[in-house]
Amino acid sequence: MGTQRASNKDILDAINALTQAITSTMVAPKQAAPVADLPVLTEGVTPAPDLNVNAVPKSYLQHMTAKVTSIAQDKGESHVIYLRRNGAGEQKLAYCKASNWTTLKDRGIIGAVAMIEA
Repeated sequence: MGTQRASNKDILDAINALTQAITSTMVAPKQAAPVADLPVLTEGVTPAPDLNVNAVPKSYLQHMTAKVTSIAQDKGESHVIYLRRNGAGEQKLAYCKASNWTTLKDRGIIGAVAMIEA
């Protein structure tokens, strides 16, 4: 350490240099992995045939679709509605961001029901 004190301008210059160095080393963010083979839920579109969506009441499916559509539009991100089995063995609907779908860690997951576009 020297006997000279650093001025505020020197400190600001050092911070700006570090910020610029960090910014220049950053790579572009990865694009979200595509959500493959998920139907967009619209009138007349049925869920994937291997899922027992009939176990879920239609009113519950409509409620969750409206809820997730609102969330997707508010956040500006596509979301996936999926069927899962809870601890009591009941089939329930859940949702997650489409970008998280391929890495989702849900032990009760049965399969995707629909993708809601933002």
